[in-house]
Amino acid sequence: MPEHYIIVGRQLRQHGNVKYLHRGVTDANGNELIDENDDDSAIPLTAEFIGEEIINLSEHGPISADDPEYAAAVRRIKHALAVVPPDGHDAQDPKLEEILENTQVKLVWEERKQESGKDHNLRTFVVPVPDTLARKRDELIGVPKQEGFEPPLTYFLDVILMKAHLQKVINQILDNLVDDNGNAFTLPDGWREAFDDRLTKELGSYDELSQLASNPAEHRDANVLTDPVSAFHRAVGIYITNMCD
Repeated sequence: MPEHYIIVGRQLRQHGNVKYLHRGVTDANGNELIDENDDDSAIPLTAEFIGEEIINLSEHGPISADDPEYAAAVRRIKHALAVVPPDGHDAQDPKLEEILENTQVKLVWEERKQESGKDHNLRTFVVPVPDTLARKRDELIGVPKQEGFEPPLTYFLDVILMKAHLQKVINQILDNLVDDNGNAFTLPDGWREAFDDRLTKELGSYDELSQLASNPAEHRDANVLTDPVSAFHRAVGIYITNMCD
């Protein structure tokens, strides 16, 4: 068993082994069916799912810990988590699944009350256990201080998201290039196409992910690149689980 590890929202590319929720289907214990069967109607349990679940719970809670709906929610969220060991540790170590099995998920609703015409808020900050966030910070201390470093919490999909966004900006700049006299630059034939192709080759694209997607988790990843709501759900799931791998 690894001495150090973190527990975060699962992402397909980083962690693999995605489990799926089957709405309307129960297992032998009467719980919602969660397994590795990735049929078309299955819902991948990932950081994106956690974000969507938390938003829904925010709008319809709080729920008592004794309520069956609470138990169902924490069970879904638990199966959307991943145990991440240090670099170099076997990612297929069965002890990681054992750690997750012994992990308890707890939900706490923040409060906002109005008294005498004034809002009173209770904000809850969860402080992680030792040797989690600090280990990532210690790792970053060794990174040279200079422009161009990869920002912390930059994952596979984030690179493609930013590439697609910045490519629009870059193309607008290229469309309006002028010299000091206001004369438009004429780019060599084929230069723009070669530039776009190289960006896609180096950083990936929605089209590539969409074409290669063969299961619901991969399709959901591709969808994040074109759907702002899905991207927001994923962002909420990442930050609420203190992801720092």
